[in-house]
Amino acid sequence: MPKAADGAALQGCPLPRLRLVAWWSRLSSKWEMALVERNNPRSSVPAFPNVPDTPAYSISDAARYVMIPTATLRSWVAGRYYSVSHEPKKYWRLLIRPPAKGPPWYLSFRNLAESHVLATLRRQHGISMEAVRRAIGYVEDKLGDPHPLVNPQMRTDGLSLFLQRYGRLEQVSHDGQLAIQEVLEMSLERLDWGPAGVLRLYPFTRGGAAAKNWPKIVVIDPSVSFGKPVVIGTRVPTAAVFERWTAGDSFEDLAHDFELSSLQVQEAIRCEQLKEAA
Repeated sequence: MPKAADGAALQGCPLPRLRLVAWWSRLSSKWEMALVERNNPRSSVPAFPNVPDTPAYSISDAARYVMIPTATLRSWVAGRYYSVSHEPKKYWRLLIRPPAKGPPWYLSFRNLAESHVLATLRRQHGISMEAVRRAIGYVEDKLGDPHPLVNPQMRTDGLSLFLQRYGRLEQVSHDGQLAIQEVLEMSLERLDWGPAGVLRLYPFTRGGAAAKNWPKIVVIDPSVSFGKPVVIGTRVPTAAVFERWTAGDSFEDLAHDFELSSLQVQEAIRCEQLKEAA
């Protein structure tokens, strides 16, 4: 059984099996493209204009994609009550507004992108999520958008408003604000933007300092493979690569059958490993 996604350190058990998964992945991708072109033959824009707001991800799936506990994401989507000494229970307002107002909650791609930004903030040492909630509410009011974290203005005015409000709430030093700004900018750079918001998400496959400049190899695009993670430019699902690797297929076989580079195979496997560990 393979142990880690580290290039030569990965070893697969050579098992005789058909390359059915790779063949099916390539064939289904061709069918998907044919469907889009048939519905909208003169445009590269998908034939489903409301895809970013279509319910598509369960809370558990979305939590794995952004590498946070399911319970944490559920509290962001549904809000929750918490106890305070000698006071009535207080309610944490929801941070993410899903398309449906009640359970079972399914998140849209826009919600997934919001979760990505929030998860990156949550991993910052010493961050106060209560102050984050209040700062996001402030930015929401100023921008007039219920999804301020994925509003295109978040990269400019929205970011300044967030840092200003958070700094006042927590009395954060200048250096502390710069650290939070760096984390936010890093998460926003993993998104492709259009005039109306986020188009694609490049999930993190590395932690720490390596995450900042790591190339974008895995992408989540709501118009490709039903919004599941794929290797960029190929439509090959990372799950398909991971499934065959765990079954014992070698790096060489995977690269050949899926027509990927060695680095692309590694990143597809690493993406799925991180999801499993979340």
